[in-house]
Amino acid sequence: MAALNHPSIVAIYDTGDHAVPGDHEDTVRVPYIVMEFVSGKTIRDMIRAKDVSIDQAIDFTLGVLAALDYSHKAGIVHRDIKPANVMFCPESNSVKVMDFGIARAMADSAATMTQTQAVVGTAQYLSPEQARGETVDARSDLYSAGCLLYEMLAGRPRSSATAPFPLRTSTCARSRNWRAA
Repeated sequence: MAALNHPSIVAIYDTGDHAVPGDHEDTVRVPYIVMEFVSGKTIRDMIRAKDVSIDQAIDFTLGVLAALDYSHKAGIVHRDIKPANVMFCPESNSVKVMDFGIARAMADSAATMTQTQAVVGTAQYLSPEQARGETVDARSDLYSAGCLLYEMLAGRPRSSATAPFPLRTSTCARSRNWRAA
């Protein structure tokens, strides 16, 4: 992820882990990421303040899509596109996608799972295949970007975390056309 160098992606300068004393004299390794400082506010904060116009929503989405296009060409799926992971930078009038912390290489066959085999991502923005624990690819990020656009335009998420997805599994299984888009 540190190799991603794009104006719409927060730069990662370093990663590693730090030893922290644990219980009973055990040492715990805590991972860290050193990222670019971004001055601005999250899209989540802007939505809550009702401070996103239609034109801004379109511009912000185009910035997110440019970042995703770049990361997808590098073989990286973000897996957690949501308003809290996109910053608006007023000085440059642009957005920056952040938190590639759960991103995985598209070639990773377990790209939907953590080491504990739990689905990773934020429920309201998960694509149906990601929610089912299936392999994710670039299309999963595009689904999440669509949820982000919806929330910016409507001022609320497309559904609650417990509501069913708008596409039924049986519909998706019968028609592969939506996946080809």
